[in-house]
Amino acid sequence: MKVLIIALRAPQLPLRNGYDVHLYYLLRELARVHDVYVFIPQGGPSPPDIGVTWYTDDAESSNRSSQVQGLASFARRQAATMAPGLSKAVSQIRPDVAHVASDRLAPLGRELSDVPAVMGAIDAAHLNAKADMRNAGPALPRHLARYLVTRHLVRSLYPSYASVTVVSNEDATALRSLVPNLPLRVIPNGVDAAEYAPRPGVERAELQLLFTGALNYPPNVHAAELLAQEILPRVRESVPDAHLRLVGRDPSDTVAALEDHSGVEVIPNVPDMVPYLSEATVFVCPMTSGTGIKNKLLEAMANELPCVTTPLALRGIEATPGSDVLVGSDVDQLSAAAVRLLGHSELRIRLGKSGRALVERDHSWQSVSEKYTDLYEEIT
Repeated sequence: MKVLIIALRAPQLPLRNGYDVHLYYLLRELARVHDVYVFIPQGGPSPPDIGVTWYTDDAESSNRSSQVQGLASFARRQAATMAPGLSKAVSQIRPDVAHVASDRLAPLGRELSDVPAVMGAIDAAHLNAKADMRNAGPALPRHLARYLVTRHLVRSLYPSYASVTVVSNEDATALRSLVPNLPLRVIPNGVDAAEYAPRPGVERAELQLLFTGALNYPPNVHAAELLAQEILPRVRESVPDAHLRLVGRDPSDTVAALEDHSGVEVIPNVPDMVPYLSEATVFVCPMTSGTGIKNKLLEAMANELPCVTTPLALRGIEATPGSDVLVGSDVDQLSAAAVRLLGHSELRIRLGKSGRALVERDHSWQSVSEKYTDLYEEIT
């Protein structure tokens, strides 16, 4: 089958965010069984060699100006600049199916009217925009505009696709609240279990809590603040030597300042996250906002690192509380669960092994790509 993927950009190594992780591994796995072509905007670093054919938007900018003028949202402007090149690529490739790999490119569906097309929404982006309004302050008008534009794009553009994919049932429910009859398919995220396995020879530290992620992303910033300011102090009432590592990309000033709290270490922009996962004692994921599957949690589980998480962070992961992870709904419950794990090595080992087995069973990239293949075959 000829599969055309339309993407915002080519993923770059090392993979820096959830979008790049999802795109990289999905392309790699699909290319094992399909002829995969990827259309991306012109420019940017060289794409990785993962068995796909890359197409770039080579349309002249002068041909784009009239289409861009007067379009209100970023999504429409972005799509309009890519439309001429995409039309040319479709005519050359003649794909059996197309897959738009970002909600920001949803308007490109009009260029795919003759091709069965999937909208890879991943999550309900309007919920992210709504969450950003909670502490927006002076930026509230900008976040409100983004929220309203995102809702409009979902309602006006998603119904033109043969199917829309999201990674959790909660995201599917949120989109159906906007478009009741939307053709939705829930396909979870994956993780490279071999890559994230515990590193041989790396011993787990004593009493070390860990949180990872893009440390400038507002939901992660809030989670880091909860950990440093509320959860860790409660944990240290029972385990005085417990300490916390916040490891991830581009810490905001707010996150960097958390090092002023006793027992907190902020480690930015590491080239490889696996050693930090392999050294930690317990992974704590106190997410209270955000959508989609939390890759950070899947990566920790793949590392056999016992995890404490909120119900929200567990969305899209069919884990059993108490057997695969420990779950807490507030800072007191999360702190108590972390204390429990820090004091019981056998429980840590049991949860770690159970979590990894779940990832290998439900979240391998091979199984994810097979679900997309099934969907492609259905809509063609």
